[in-house]
Amino acid sequence: FAPPSTTSPPTAAVMVGGGGAARAAVYALSRLALSPIYIINRDMNETNALVSHFTALDLRPLRTVAEASSELRMLKERKGSIVVGIGAIPSVTPATTAEKELYAVISRVLSEPYFFRGGGEDKDSAGLEAPRKRIFVEMAYKVRFSVGATALYTDEFVSQPLWTIVRTLAHKAGWDTVCGVDVVLEVCFEQLKVWTGIEASEELRVKTRADRKS
Repeated sequence: FAPPSTTSPPTAAVMVGGGGAARAAVYALSRLALSPIYIINRDMNETNALVSHFTALDLRPLRTVAEASSELRMLKERKGSIVVGIGAIPSVTPATTAEKELYAVISRVLSEPYFFRGGGEDKDSAGLEAPRKRIFVEMAYKVRFSVGATALYTDEFVSQPLWTIVRTLAHKAGWDTVCGVDVVLEVCFEQLKVWTGIEASEELRVKTRADRKS
């Protein structure tokens, strides 16, 4: 793992979920030297197992809106910011109190203002410059929430099947978002290269992405 910087402003990440996909995502985030990594997940047993698995990383579970606000305030005091988010939970309309609290925490974190300073000030401990806009990668791609449930989760995006609840919240908060289907396509392109030695051309990549949107 790339060690986090103790002097530069922290470039952090947020992970929504705590299962197998979350473990892979946390590993990838750590390779980008993003720290701390905030974890938002409803199942605390699952969250605790994730934290225990990555003992060398600074993983910080956010259980409530109050906890999220406190952590974001401390991050801001260090002139840090969350630059990458990854979602890995099913897109299901929240019904229980715990589910509604989960989305309240997600919304609080995603809506935190982000300012790109530029001029090399936004580099992480690996020397990578922070994005001009925050990036949210949604691993889920099958939407399963009912239209009309609540105004917070339903708008013009619900008619587009690849817009999950979390991705919609991120988009409305100003993040650049990546669809889960695009993630699957990139995996396919890499598998093609690994197993056949053939690199997918840019033309094929563009056409495949266009086909999935039609």
